Amino acid sequence: MLWKLFLYMTFFSLLLAVTTGFRHPYAYPLKEHLEGTFCSDSFFRIHKVEDLYAWVKATLIPGLRPKRWYNKAAPVFQRGFLQDRTNRIIGYAIMRQLRVRSGACNVYSKMEPVLRHCYASYSLLSQDEEPYGIGWTSFQGDTSQNNSGPEFRYTSAHDLDGIPYRGKITWYSGGGYVHILRGTESEMIQRVTELESQHWIDERTRAVIVQFATYNPSTNLFAIVMILVEMPGTGNLIPSKRIEVADLFGSVNSQTLAQNITLKVLFVLFLIAIIIKEVRHIFQQRLTYFRKFWNLVELSILTGSTCGVAAQIYVILSAQRAVEEFSRTQGKVFTNFMALAYWNETLTYVAAIICFLASLKVLSIFQYNQRISLLGSVLRYAFQDMKYFFVAFSLMFMGFVLTFYFLYNDSLEDFRTVISCIESAFQIMLGKADMTRMYKMEVILGPLLFAAFTFFVIFVLVSMFIAILEDSIQHVKKDSALQSDVYELPKYAFALILQWTRLSQTKWGNSLVNGMRPKPRGRIIEESEQRLTCKLNQFTTMTEELLWYLQSMIAIDLVKVGESVNETVDNTNPNV
Repeated sequence: MLWKLFLYMTFFSLLLAVTTGFRHPYAYPLKEHLEGTFCSDSFFRIHKVEDLYAWVKATLIPGLRPKRWYNKAAPVFQRGFLQDRTNRIIGYAIMRQLRVRSGACNVYSKMEPVLRHCYASYSLLSQDEEPYGIGWTSFQGDTSQNNSGPEFRYTSAHDLDGIPYRGKITWYSGGGYVHILRGTESEMIQRVTELESQHWIDERTRAVIVQFATYNPSTNLFAIVMILVEMPGTGNLIPSKRIEVADLFGSVNSQTLAQNITLKVLFVLFLIAIIIKEVRHIFQQRLTYFRKFWNLVELSILTGSTCGVAAQIYVILSAQRAVEEFSRTQGKVFTNFMALAYWNETLTYVAAIICFLASLKVLSIFQYNQRISLLGSVLRYAFQDMKYFFVAFSLMFMGFVLTFYFLYNDSLEDFRTVISCIESAFQIMLGKADMTRMYKMEVILGPLLFAAFTFFVIFVLVSMFIAILEDSIQHVKKDSALQSDVYELPKYAFALILQWTRLSQTKWGNSLVNGMRPKPRGRIIEESEQRLTCKLNQFTTMTEELLWYLQSMIAIDLVKVGESVNETVDNTNPNV
């Protein structure tokens, strides 16, 4: 048990050291800085195409280039830096749009006399990939001589090394009609003004995406910026942003880098050792191994750790290739870090799940302790009741969720989708919901539905849940009270350390060791019960013997009385 505890706690410590190394203390300040530079309040006030062009010319482009110094001198040796003169852009930024094909939407037959055209919502199947002339005119000519421009010819996701991106409305392709943001600030503003006059964004545009990546040499952090403005065809624009800060190379300090590499190597070695141990257990126990909950948790930890190591290696190698390409071309090509952002986010999710399961696994290591094992015992005892309770809870909870969805999906953002309705319903359970907005949207049904949800879910179902747990705790406590105490492993391990170091021979060490010995209270209770049972059996036997003796004496007395009565009768009647 001690060896198992040592092995797993060492692995758990290495896991925490390696996973927390993914998080950089300056990641959030860098993300907040970039959000303030490019996604200020003016960005979220974009409601029209004119607002989008104004934001590009007044906020985006000035933020991509450093300003002149206080003495009007040119920013020499700062080519490629952002406005803050600290973050270096990798390559250049691009602005691409995604469009829908003409004819992908059919007007309702009864509205055809009034409306002749409509444009479909965006999907990966309905997007437009055809080349056009400037101003979205018909394409004329060939690839060498034509009336088109690069912003009016489709660039595939393969050429951009792009992957689909999720917005608030739908998924968007990694390709598009691309405009390169390159040159001086005045040149970029002039080119965007020309695109505005050529109606580059029109009624068939469904999304405009701005993306670029930066590198901060002071913190050795990369930032992948994705700015999206969706145009769902309803007349409004929906802006959103995503800034992923990633520590792709680790610390540049040689001492810190050596420590990180050492920790990762030790983690991999311990991971291999535990994998070998679990494989041996699988061969020994076969299908029985997969029937135990803690074995499944252990298997999930090992699988997730292996996938995390592979993902980390892929991210580092991909980042090195991207940086080498940037250095080779001296920043004259677009470098797409979008895939790296997704892999880095996936690695973060895997690390979080592994740390959760590993922390949960610690409970199984200390399940020898009566107090700690109480949780598992309660859950096992309450499993059958909980199973039926969650069926009833799910049915009633989803009934209210669907009612919220049908009632508020077109009026409140918190109830726009079924998933958001589930989240909002849990917020109501926690007392975090805003009843005022629900009341304003539905004056009659809103308060009634809120009151019904509060009564049936919070007062009834939650009370049932607590009652089931309380009943299970009481039963488990009654059962565990009859069990004898055992050595608690931390005390036992500490006592062994005292004995190994011969500190137990000292006065205070001897008192500690003696104080850690178990008190045989359970045995005393058990022996007392046995003696009491024995005494009761003896008393019962003696009582039965006494009753038998008394019955015998009474019978003898009755016989004697009968004989005396007969003699008396004979004496009084001599003629008989």
